[in-house]
Amino acid sequence: MSGICLMSGVASILTEWRVFSAFVVISTLAYCGASAPLLKESPRWLLISGNPEKAREVLTSMAKENRQDIPEDGLPPLKQPASTKTVSIGSLFPYPALRRRLFAMSFIFVANSMVYYGLSLNVGSLGGSIYLNSFLSGLVEMPSYAFAQFSVEFFGRKRTLIFLNAIAGTGCLLSAFVT
Repeated sequence: MSGICLMSGVASILTEWRVFSAFVVISTLAYCGASAPLLKESPRWLLISGNPEKAREVLTSMAKENRQDIPEDGLPPLKQPASTKTVSIGSLFPYPALRRRLFAMSFIFVANSMVYYGLSLNVGSLGGSIYLNSFLSGLVEMPSYAFAQFSVEFFGRKRTLIFLNAIAGTGCLLSAFVT
């Protein structure tokens, strides 16, 4: 179930905003506390930071959890990466094609975020219960995620992005005239 759907139900029960905020903080801290022991450090990170034995332990543990056979002689020796050169986003600017893509994707990200949050925050001005409207808004997102994933795998990322942004833009423009 989507977090938006769940929190809409909780908010309808805990109508005082301070109590709801406390619930969100406490449940987040409880989740982080319960899941932290289950998370393992990345073996790649452990290698880069000079801890190959711990990386081997994590890889062995992962193999056992995934029911994979570990060779009799154990894992092969792990190699340290040749160099850990730091690269920044500024290294994209000298290349015109990468610079264009960076700006295009940044613009698309900002535009999509503004539209998404604008629509999400505008749920309160719709008729009916704000809790039900918010729940339905979250419910609509679930099949859209599945459709987007299928579209990306079937049609590719570029076509899917163009198609879905065109539909969203058309819908937002039409909603200005249909009031």
